[in-house]
Amino acid sequence: MYRRVIIQNKKSILLDVDEVICFPGFLQAINDFMGTDYVIDDFEDYYIDEVAIPKEIFDEFNNFINNINLYENAHVLPNAVPTIKLLNDYYNIYICQLALIPLILMAPVDCLKINTTF
Repeated sequence: MYRRVIIQNKKSILLDVDEVICFPGFLQAINDFMGTDYVIDDFEDYYIDEVAIPKEIFDEFNNFINNINLYENAHVLPNAVPTIKLLNDYYNIYICQLALIPLILMAPVDCLKINTTF
């Protein structure tokens, strides 16, 4: 059972969106661009784009992902929401994401609004 704890002067923490709260559609974007059907277990490297995308078309791929919303079909990681809800009782939670692409600046926030109730 969940109980609410009220703490004055809570400390603050930052939580990254990508691979901490949700798994964005980056792998799906690679599959769509390359016409492949990779799954995450096909990769041992964190930088899957550097493995899956040939160097000669890497710029074309970057243009492709700059024009799509990687968070449109993001998958919230198991237990992310209840964990954040619990942390929220003890900390001021701030969500961060490195948004180099203006199109996706609000997309993680929208994803969290849909998938959270607090």
